[in-house]
Amino acid sequence: MAQYSWFNCPENVHNQINGLLKDVKCCLKDNMVGIYLHGSLAMGCFNPEISDIDILVIIEQNLDDILEVQKKTCKKGEDINV
Repeated sequence: MAQYSWFNCPENVHNQINGLLKDVKCCLKDNMVGIYLHGSLAMGCFNPEISDIDILVIIEQNLDDILEVQKKTCKKGEDINV
């Protein structure tokens, strides 16, 4: 059973996380303080068959406040996914 860290994990795992990071940065803009990889992938014991991916997102403002502003500024028909 193969175990991986961020540095040697399969390409599809990298792609999933990089896509999420791009979306989070776009959504939160200046409200994002940091994004941290946590859990098995950070500790080097990630198994793609059974492990999940743990990511912590630290924000400046209350998430409800951020979503309220986005609801007011998004074009009709756009989804807000957080």
